[in-house]
Amino acid sequence: MGTTFQKSRIESDHRFNNRWAWMLAVFLACSSTSARSRVRIEGTCRVRHYSCHELVGLLGQAGFSRVRPFGGLNGKPLSFDSRRLVLTARR
Repeated sequence: MGTTFQKSRIESDHRFNNRWAWMLAVFLACSSTSARSRVRIEGTCRVRHYSCHELVGLLGQAGFSRVRPFGGLNGKPLSFDSRRLVLTARR
C-alpha cells in the first residue's frame, strides 16, 4: 500500500515569477506528529499560471468554439474579485 496523509501537516512556500507566470511551490508533508512514525515528503514543483486570454486562445487552437469565461461554477460573471476561473466551450 502506501502512506495516507489524512492527518498530515503541509507547509508550502510559493515563489511567483511574474515575468513568466510560473510559480515554484516548495512543500513538506508529514503524516504524523510522532517522530517514530513520521513519514516526510519534501519536494518542489513548478506550476504554470495561464491568464483567461491565454486559455481562451489555447482552446480555440484546439478546435473549441463559443468559449465563455465565468467567475464560478454558478455561472456568475468573471471579475477581478472572482476566486475561480471557469471556462465553457463547444467542440
